Amino acid sequence: MAQTDELLTAKDVAELFKISPDTVYTWRYQGKIPYVKINGAVRFRRSDMQQMIEAGARTQLRGDRQQLEGKPARHKEARA
Repeated sequence: MAQTDELLTAKDVAELFKISPDTVYTWRYQGKIPYVKINGAVRFRRSDMQQMIEAGARTQLRGDRQQLEGKPARHKEARA
């Protein structure tokens, strides 16, 4: 028997990644986060989110978010 995967809301995913729900929807529109639609409602599979976390996507996506928000990258300049 197939195991059912828990479906999360954007708010649930936001809490998991410690970001805003708006960022979750931005990632969805940009194709950076997998989702499903059930009767018009957008949901996210917990297993997909866990895979993203394990793959280190959280760090990369946060960097993308900072670029979108116009925040400077966190690079230390080499001192001469």
